[in-house]
Amino acid sequence: MDSFFTLKSGIKEIRNQLTELSGEHKILLIVDELDRCLPEYAIKVLERLHHVCNGIPIIQIITINKKILASNIAKVFGKDYQNEDHPDILINLFCESYLQKFIDIIIPLPNGKIDRSLDVLQGIEKGFTPCIRPNNIGQELIKLDDVFLTTFISSLMDGIEKRLQEKIFNQVTLCHKLTIQTDIKYNNEQMSYAILIYEIISCICRYVYHSNKTCCVTTLDDVYTLDFYTGIDISVIPETTEYVKFQNNIHEFLTYPINYFEDNEGRHRYAFEIHDTKSFLLAFFTKQEVQSYDPLQNGLWRWIEEDKIFLNKYDEILNMLCSNI
Repeated sequence: MDSFFTLKSGIKEIRNQLTELSGEHKILLIVDELDRCLPEYAIKVLERLHHVCNGIPIIQIITINKKILASNIAKVFGKDYQNEDHPDILINLFCESYLQKFIDIIIPLPNGKIDRSLDVLQGIEKGFTPCIRPNNIGQELIKLDDVFLTTFISSLMDGIEKRLQEKIFNQVTLCHKLTIQTDIKYNNEQMSYAILIYEIISCICRYVYHSNKTCCVTTLDDVYTLDFYTGIDISVIPETTEYVKFQNNIHEFLTYPINYFEDNEGRHRYAFEIHDTKSFLLAFFTKQEVQSYDPLQNGLWRWIEEDKIFLNKYDEILNMLCSNI
C-alpha cells in the first residue's frame, strides 16, 4: 500500500481545481514573509508550491529577504562557507542556483523613503513643541520646527525597514511616558523637539546596537560627527545591515564644522560652540562644560544641562527596558 496515496490524491485534486479555475480566471498567489519562517519550513513551502503549481498558469509572487533566506538555505543543505574566502558571495551563489528551480524573475525592492510628514512618528511628536531661539542680533539661531523634524526623521530612517521603525517609535513612546511618571521635576510645556530627537537616537543605541552607551561626538576631517557604539564587526554579519545604515544616515545629517581659534600663546585649537540647529543637537551628546564670555552660549549650555537631567532618567529607564532585547 502506498502510504502517500492520500497526499498524492489531495495534490491531484488541488491541481485539477486550479487548472479548471485558470481556464476562467487569472490566478495570483502571494506568499509573504517566507524568510521569517524556520529554514526547513521555508524550503518545504517552496518545494510544495512547485509541485502543486508546476505547469498551471498561476502567477506566484514570493516576498522574501533574500539575504536572510540565502543563509537559511545554505544551513539546511549543510553548506558551510565560513572558513572560505568571501563566504557571503558563496552563500548567495548557492542560493541563486537553488532558487532558479522556483523563481523566474527577481525584482529587488528598496525599503523606500519616508514621506515628508510626521505620520511616521505615530503621534509621539504631539507631546513635544517646536523650538526656535534667536541669537544676539535677533536672527534665528536654532530652528527646530516641524520641517526640521520631518527632515531629520526621513534622513535617519532612510533605508530602514518599516517594522524596525515602528519598534523604535513604540519604545520611545513607552519610555517617555514612564520617565514623565518619575519624580524628575520637569515642565512638560518645555519639552522641545530636541528632546524627542535625543530620545530617538538614544533608543537606537539600546534597541538596535544593544549598547547602554549613548552616541558620542567625535572629531574627524575638521568636522564634528555623531557615532553609534558597537562592540562587534558589523561588516561580517548580514543581520546587522541596519547598523551600517543608521551610522551612515546619522553621519550624513548631523555633521558640524569645527570652530578653530588661537589662544594667547598662538596655539591652534578648536571649540565646540552652538551656532546653528545641528550643533545645538550635537551638544546634547557632549560632556563638555563650556565657560564662555558669550552670555548666549552660556545660556544655551545651561538649558541643555537642565534637559539632560530628564534625559538621564530616560536613558536609565531605556536601559532597563532594552536590557534583555
